[in-house]
Amino acid sequence: MKKQITRISIHQTSKVIALVYAGASAFITSLMFISMFASKPEIVNQPDFNILRIISVIVFLPLAGGLFCYLFSLFACFLYNRIAKLIGGIEFTVSETDDP
Repeated sequence: MKKQITRISIHQTSKVIALVYAGASAFITSLMFISMFASKPEIVNQPDFNILRIISVIVFLPLAGGLFCYLFSLFACFLYNRIAKLIGGIEFTVSETDDP
């Protein structure tokens, strides 16, 4: 049976995509800084080293990325809904299964 997605909830979809992106970005950013410190431990002893700056970057990058991801997703969902009204939505096939 073929079905079409004719409308996407703009706000809900954008929230979910932005939060997934922010969570993944926080994880990747943290790994990046851990690997940086592991490979160059002498960075900590530099006179211009500031741990608060590092922590603020670790917090700011995922938040800023999540915000931009939300805004772009909002625009993409809005655009999809307008186009789907004109030419139809994404079409996919579904089938019933007996597995629980």
